[in-house]
Amino acid sequence: MSSQDAEPPPLGRTGPGSATARPGPPRAALAKLGVLDWIAIALLAAGLVFTATGLLPSGDASATVRRILPILLFLATILVLAELTAVAGVFDVAATRLAVVARGNFLGLFLLCCAFASVTTMALNLDTTAVLLTPVMLALARSLDVEPLPLAMCTVWLANTASLLLPVSNLTNLLAADRVDLSPAAFAARLGPAQAASLVVTLTFLWAFYWRRGRRGAARYLPPAPHVPADQWLFRIAGAACVFFIAAILGGVELGVARPSRLSRWLSRSPSGGGPRCAGGWCRGGCRCSSPGCSSWCRRSACTCSGRSCRT
Repeated sequence: MSSQDAEPPPLGRTGPGSATARPGPPRAALAKLGVLDWIAIALLAAGLVFTATGLLPSGDASATVRRILPILLFLATILVLAELTAVAGVFDVAATRLAVVARGNFLGLFLLCCAFASVTTMALNLDTTAVLLTPVMLALARSLDVEPLPLAMCTVWLANTASLLLPVSNLTNLLAADRVDLSPAAFAARLGPAQAASLVVTLTFLWAFYWRRGRRGAARYLPPAPHVPADQWLFRIAGAACVFFIAAILGGVELGVARPSRLSRWLSRSPSGGGPRCAGGWCRGGCRCSSPGCSSWCRRSACTCSGRSCRT
């Protein structure tokens, strides 16, 4: 058999033992890391080293981890739900339906898309809008044969400015929720005026810079056919999960982990051995304080606070 008839080598290789073989999964994963990823890894490593060597007080480190661990777990749950919603086609169905309802009118499409991006940000976190909804809007622009920038800017801007209303809308809100001691409904009531003002300003500039007649490049668009999800059962389950999640948050379900795990109880032990204490309104050492100066997370227990020491 001639060399021309020889079977070609597998994809990613130029021949047996070639050094150009496709990298394995660990190496491929490392190759995808960007500069910010490496900076984050370096900071984590530095924090672990500083804590282990005593340069960073272990009590403060454990108190911080104990505080943010339930929040990070809760945030991870939101991102999983958002990814499931995107895979199920819920965003695609909703975006296409908005274009159909607007009936070729750009003002109607603008208001509906802004409302969609705002609700997604408020209920499913700003990362969902920025990372998962933006590609849906770009695909919608291609199906409508319109300029993609106006639709993309709706999600990019509103991912930031629509994230004030609820604790779940923004990681900063989640971190602050315990400090301010407000339920989701009370949190929304307190920040409602600021959120409304933010939306009015954002929509005004979005229309002026990207959506008005001289910017968008067309007078009307042709409404698309309704989007049909590939898996109807997955679509229904994901949609129901989103509705349940939003209703639970608005209904006052506690954020984070309701009961401390064995890990969080271990992290909460007093490093000094002097028993639990309350400092600066925060309970340390496994005691949850019921003093008005302590956080709402601390109050959900039978502990009381006397001066700077907690007692059960």
